[in-house]
Amino acid sequence: MINNMKISSQISLCLTFVISLLILFGISTFFIARQTENAATGTVLTNHLAQDAATLSLEAAQVQQWLTDISTIRASNTLNNDFLKTEKYKTSFLNHLSEVKNRCKSSGQDSLLPELEVLETNFLAYYAAGISIAASYGSDMPESGNKKWFLLIRQQRRFAATSMRL
Repeated sequence: MINNMKISSQISLCLTFVISLLILFGISTFFIARQTENAATGTVLTNHLAQDAATLSLEAAQVQQWLTDISTIRASNTLNNDFLKTEKYKTSFLNHLSEVKNRCKSSGQDSLLPELEVLETNFLAYYAAGISIAASYGSDMPESGNKKWFLLIRQQRRFAATSMRL
């Protein structure tokens, strides 16, 4: 069949075939590049979430450190400053957690939002228990602080369990 065609028709047929192959190659390359870009975006998001988890962990540890400091020192002249530092890290934790929630919403990671809400609830309960204990110790009532200590440990376990799930 090709032998019966004119040379110009044969050349046109070959060029059409080559151009068709190039177009198919270009389309497949485009889809491969798109998949690679999506995979890279997922990796970047995962890295951001890992960094966020580390930052939240550090901020929670700072809250715990200042609460412990208040409880152990019981020095009235530094308590106000220590409570302010504790509040600063609590606010930092909550602001950062809000950023993480917004990032999850914007990137389609809505499945993490319920866990982040539980994390926030457990952190606030842990913080409230810690402040209560620290205030009890600071007001020269260590017995009251000792009684409340078990509450802090329970809240700390809930907070840690939620953190580990994330």
